[in-house]
Amino acid sequence: MIRRLFQKGASLLFWPLLVMLTLLGLQSLSTGAALLETWFHEPLGWLPFTLGAAAYAALWKWYWRGSSSYGFVTTLDHELVHVLAAWLTGSRVDNLNATALGGGKVNIQGSNGIISMAPYLMSIGLLLAMLLTAIASSTVLPLLRPMLGVAWAYHCFKVFDQARPRQTDFRWTTWPLAVPVVIASGLLTTGMVLALHHGGGGAMLTFLEDTWNALLDHVIALVGLFRFH
Repeated sequence: MIRRLFQKGASLLFWPLLVMLTLLGLQSLSTGAALLETWFHEPLGWLPFTLGAAAYAALWKWYWRGSSSYGFVTTLDHELVHVLAAWLTGSRVDNLNATALGGGKVNIQGSNGIISMAPYLMSIGLLLAMLLTAIASSTVLPLLRPMLGVAWAYHCFKVFDQARPRQTDFRWTTWPLAVPVVIASGLLTTGMVLALHHGGGGAMLTFLEDTWNALLDHVIALVGLFRFH
């Protein structure tokens, strides 16, 4: 009974959550502008993150992308995010398959749009790196910044490789509607990662709070405008 309620709620909230996620992603461009300014004004402070991201980009481009291990790792990550989203929305996972050829499938009873879109919004590798950085002390944080850069780049390139028009995961949204959601969620995730790099978990929470409050201000102003007319 409880599982069915979770599944029904996830199905009903799918489109509202996608709209909210898209709006938050667009708003994060504004609230994250200060973080980007520090990147340009304090390049040495961002050097570990930048070098980590650049190192992964080079590895992906000239070696790893065409290997069987890349196909297996990214496919397994993709399917595990499906599984995590399924558990969080009360759906049952029967089995999971991932191959070195890049093919994977997970059987879920009571699947929904949130489960289907989840791998394009987050990766297991990036999620683990963000959690480690968020709970790290200020003395350990500098050591984790290169790893955060690697994990962020990994997620970006994984989504780039997997988000294709014929991808069956987009059956809930269709490809044209999925594209802005994936891009906006990428902007929001990038803002969170940059805030984590800049000041740890507290800075990330502040970034999310500022983004949410700014979006609410815009919504309230828009509602007031319509009321006025």
